[in-house]
Amino acid sequence: MLQLKKAPYRGYDVSNDGIVEYVITEDGRCIFSGITPEAISTIQVAENVIQSIARREGREIDELRFFDLQTCRSSGRNPGQFTFDKLEFTKRPFHVEGWKAVDIEPEIFRLFICHIEPLAN
Repeated sequence: MLQLKKAPYRGYDVSNDGIVEYVITEDGRCIFSGITPEAISTIQVAENVIQSIARREGREIDELRFFDLQTCRSSGRNPGQFTFDKLEFTKRPFHVEGWKAVDIEPEIFRLFICHIEPLAN
């Protein structure tokens, strides 16, 4: 059973640091979503988020595929609205080059429903 975990991440300065909830699937997908309303959006500091999760999990960055779920919890969207992006990055030097909108699987949607529809729980 998939279970959400938490990891802190650095913003551009200490005033916009935040926390993400994330899950790592058996096939190596890491899905994360910001939960700190006043923090900088995770998509803007994706490298910091990815490095924080990898460090916390004791994994190399290139062992995982990363996806950012942007919701009303920290990305300025209305409840029920979200964006789900697969992050594309180079390994050496590590840099997120871009992101691509992808479909969210029902299991992942249900796991993160409290982020997408805060009143659902």
